[in-house]
Amino acid sequence: MATFKQLPAVMNLAFKAGDAVSPTVDFDTSLTGLTVSAQVYSLVDRRKIYDIPVVVSNATSGVVTMSISSSLTTQTPAGSYGWQMQWSSPLRTVMAGTVDVIG
Repeated sequence: MATFKQLPAVMNLAFKAGDAVSPTVDFDTSLTGLTVSAQVYSLVDRRKIYDIPVVVSNATSGVVTMSISSSLTTQTPAGSYGWQMQWSSPLRTVMAGTVDVIG
């Protein structure tokens, strides 16, 4: 019996509130023509807490940088959250995990 799985890669984030965080991800595939977005959300009710600013640093190579400013991390109460990154055309969640914010 064949099995098909299309699950997002897992990357967990942890940082101190008030710190700027800029993780870079290399998908090793072209992202030319795709729109990439990311969000932090509540693990309780999946309510979006904020959008993570994402820059496609190198579309041909598939390099993406998330830029979570110190003002965003300051506004996030200490605790655990979820996050996900998606790209368009077609919509696909390509990366997800937890976010632990330390007060």
